Amino acid sequence: MADTEDSLRREFEALTQRAGLAIPDDRDEAFFAAFKDFRRVIARVHKPFDHGVEVASVFAVESAKRGAP
Repeated sequence: MADTEDSLRREFEALTQRAGLAIPDDRDEAFFAAFKDFRRVIARVHKPFDHGVEVASVFAVESAKRGAP
């Protein structure tokens, strides 16, 4: 289910209220835009990767030791 602008706005307001944040009116749209961007990033990060993808910081110790004395 795709998030609608209204549902994202309600979630944003609920989260800021729960965190006790008071966002000034002149900055509200910028913070809301950042919130939507953050949600898009989170959605990409939590997708399953196929078996051919390996995180750059992960390596096999055996391959790192090859050629080492």
